[in-house]
Amino acid sequence: MADKVEIAEKERRVREFLGRHDLGGALFLKQSSFAWMTCGGDNHMTLAGDRGASSLLVTREAKYVLADRIEAARMMEEEALEDQGFHLVTYEWHEADPIAEARMLCPGPLVFDVGMPGDRPELAPELHKMRWSLLLQEVERYREVGKLAGEAMQAACLRVERGWSEHEIAGVLAKEMMDREIIPYLVLVAADERIYQYRHAIPTGKRLDKHAMLVICAEKWGLIVSLTRFVHFGAVPSELRKRQLAVARIDAAFIAGTRPGAKVGEIFEAGLRAYAESGYPDEWLLHHQGGATGYEARNYKAVPGDEHVVEENQAFAWNPSITGAKSEDTIIALSGGPEVISPTPLLPEIVYVARGKVQGLTRPDVLEKV
Repeated sequence: MADKVEIAEKERRVREFLGRHDLGGALFLKQSSFAWMTCGGDNHMTLAGDRGASSLLVTREAKYVLADRIEAARMMEEEALEDQGFHLVTYEWHEADPIAEARMLCPGPLVFDVGMPGDRPELAPELHKMRWSLLLQEVERYREVGKLAGEAMQAACLRVERGWSEHEIAGVLAKEMMDREIIPYLVLVAADERIYQYRHAIPTGKRLDKHAMLVICAEKWGLIVSLTRFVHFGAVPSELRKRQLAVARIDAAFIAGTRPGAKVGEIFEAGLRAYAESGYPDEWLLHHQGGATGYEARNYKAVPGDEHVVEENQAFAWNPSITGAKSEDTIIALSGGPEVISPTPLLPEIVYVARGKVQGLTRPDVLEKV
């Protein structure tokens, strides 16, 4: 059952937003918004889009779940929304129009979380931003998702066999996630030369000879954990070893700077300096470096000169890469410093201290297999 304190704080945030902008209500149509507002609830039907199978309306006086007859029972029974103070509004599946239902319940101006044309579309980003700073209950859930995602990744890496196709590796990754009741939000796999050719390598029928890259975004309770690991059959070549050590150093620089109050643009600059100091000054141009995460795989991607400021208890997933190598985990910017929440303790690690700022910070190394 959702924590009453968490429920009350999220209602407070939304209603303060409504009052500040003289709005009648906020209509949450996205799966990510549903998960946030219901403290980890799930209204997805397909992962192919971001719209949920039911919607939430929060006004200054009440909360409603808007669902057709197909979804209504599950929303109130399995998601227990009545216990959270939501009133059910049901409509026929062939007349589904949550916006029209919301307008009947809330005659005042409405804001939608999808930024679609409506009363105040420019306010959608601000509506999303209120969930960036995680509550303590969300931090605890996120740690659990990170732990499960790390376990799934390390189990898959330990199982991978030479000769498997990228699809087979992806299937094992997905199964390890589903076995832990987390959703495979994204699965990328590249084998051998495809690692060097494509930063975003979707799985194919290509069979693994020596080198594999495994990438996942794992979702549970609406929270998304991103991480990347590598497997190599036989000794890792010296050039690849050099690149993995370099990208670990770069990732450590990004992570070390991710503290509440820090400007994201300054963190980005520290990462670029680490690229240059490592001997790869232009590799950052070949792929984004990651950014803020949480209820979205990336709330925003960091860029040079980024004016965003790291909030306390905000999640980030940096993913610097050098052709053939990459380092990625999910972290939370706590008041005491950044915490990596997606460890894989059974896989090899690189211990790196970024200018003395984070003692004992480890970054993933390549798993060598016989």
